[in-house]
Amino acid sequence: MERKKIIQMCEEYRSKHDIVVPFEESYELVYMAKGHIRESNRIKADLIGNVKKYKGDSFWITLNSKIPESFKIIAIATLIGCIYMYSDYDKTESKTSGRSLKLTDEMLADGHIFAKELLLPDYVFINTIMDMLDGDKIDLADVAKYFNLPVQFVKERAIDLQLIQADDKNIKWEYI
Repeated sequence: MERKKIIQMCEEYRSKHDIVVPFEESYELVYMAKGHIRESNRIKADLIGNVKKYKGDSFWITLNSKIPESFKIIAIATLIGCIYMYSDYDKTESKTSGRSLKLTDEMLADGHIFAKELLLPDYVFINTIMDMLDGDKIDLADVAKYFNLPVQFVKERAIDLQLIQADDKNIKWEYI
């Protein structure tokens, strides 16, 4: 799916469910969207989980319980992105109701882009960065702590928005 379309769908989703960042705890994102979640240790180690669509916009996420706590919110947002983009999300009766969505690598990659948009919307992310700037440098650990997300995820988002030069040890901000 084109990145522009993913961003548009994420904005629609955020607006529909009044999603506001940052999140205090990872399950909050599911509950804001009328979803349900549980963890399972029976999911294969290389999978983040699965998602089932139910009536209307209701869904169940089964999350791999082996995922580190700091990455659970990313996995959840990725799976929400997959169900929103690749199922009949708003339909009361749909072909995908009651069945697990068969997740492909492409769907998960698109879901990851959706997760970055959902958890670090550009207008909030850039304003937070500007507030935290110290000259032309910033500590990504501070930004990550503010959003309750791993530093690598925050760095990916900054690179996506072309705010940083990825190969620079002391990250310089291109936005300024």
